[in-house]
Amino acid sequence: MSRAGCLPENRFSVPYLGRTFRFCRRSAWQELQFSGAVERLLEHLPGADLPGRQKQAVAGNAVLLWQALDGPDAAGSPEEVLRRFSAGQIADLVRLYFEPDGSGEVWYDECGVNAGFSGEEGAV
Repeated sequence: MSRAGCLPENRFSVPYLGRTFRFCRRSAWQELQFSGAVERLLEHLPGADLPGRQKQAVAGNAVLLWQALDGPDAAGSPEEVLRRFSAGQIADLVRLYFEPDGSGEVWYDECGVNAGFSGEEGAV
């Protein structure tokens, strides 16, 4: 997603998988668009064998990363996030978005992180 309007103070980086991922905090407009983007992604999300809540968590996490990843890792669509990262990596990156310094508490229900995917590996 385009980050042209992202203020420098809203950008932050986190180390993950031996490299640095850049994020831009989501705007109020992006947060308002979030649920509609999740619903659109759910219509096309592969993995019909996933239970509904897990499928919704993966979709929500993919949309959040589409909105928040910045720099060379910025994705053009939520589907691109799903192609580039495993479900476990997506969950990890969402945790890092909400808790970039590793010292705070993560509200898993709010961000849709599903611990059941943490064992999967992908190609980053």
